[in-house]
Amino acid sequence: MLKLNSCLFLTIGNQDEKNVRMDIGRQAFRANEFYDALADWELDFVSRSDKARTLVTKGSELETVKTMFEKYTILAREYYD
Repeated sequence: MLKLNSCLFLTIGNQDEKNVRMDIGRQAFRANEFYDALADWELDFVSRSDKARTLVTKGSELETVKTMFEKYTILAREYYD
């Protein structure tokens, strides 16, 4: 199975995506050699266990939500009004 570095190396010589196989308006999952290697890497990654990360939290969740709500309410008014 190719690793991500090998997968990325495949793109160096193949920057032309004009003839890449498409599926519903975007590159197919295994459209060419690069996407085939990337698909192998993705499938290998999702099948591995022990990927979970322990969240590091500090402060009050309620204060964080209140701060974010105030910040993004202003932005939402700017964009949607």
